Amino acid sequence: GVSTTRFSMDGVQFQRELIVSKPAEVIAMRIRASKKGSLNFTAGLSRARNAKVHADGKMQVMEGQLPFNKPGTGESGEGVKFLSVLAVSNVGGKSITTDAGVTIEGADEAILLVSAGTNLRNPGHEELARKRLNDALGKPFNQILSDSTTDHASYMDRCKLDLPAGPNAKLPTPERVRLNEASPDPSLAALYFQFGRH
Repeated sequence: GVSTTRFSMDGVQFQRELIVSKPAEVIAMRIRASKKGSLNFTAGLSRARNAKVHADGKMQVMEGQLPFNKPGTGESGEGVKFLSVLAVSNVGGKSITTDAGVTIEGADEAILLVSAGTNLRNPGHEELARKRLNDALGKPFNQILSDSTTDHASYMDRCKLDLPAGPNAKLPTPERVRLNEASPDPSLAALYFQFGRH
């Protein structure tokens, strides 16, 4: 239930942990750097059409409404309304929120949180999305992570598929896929089975 990316740039080690938390109903990403003050970025919400984006305090808000045209009838009406909110909590450095997004300068760590909702069978979606974001901002990332992975494991641990490891089992997945026809890799099928379940 956690996607982790590690990379280095200019001698600094960076790590990103991304989760989609059902218990908190947010997308959460923690970014850390091995050298203090190394995080400098702008994160923002965007959509090509049917949305407006603006700053609201420390949050960036994207809201809009999708068009509705019933195919073949010429009928049109109101489509689904939506709202997404983004906020960033940082350790060290500073945070500036504008219509363009949340800019982080000179931080050691940052936690990005996104919540969203639509009005499809969901009255009060705007307030609910904001409440979920504010609730998540009040929790340590490790608690959101723990709650999310426990929830995710309750589904993923229901089933296990073990197949023998082929000669390429320790290679990166794209390389395993490329080599699979020439050198069968049964455990790759098990991996794809779990990807599909995820």
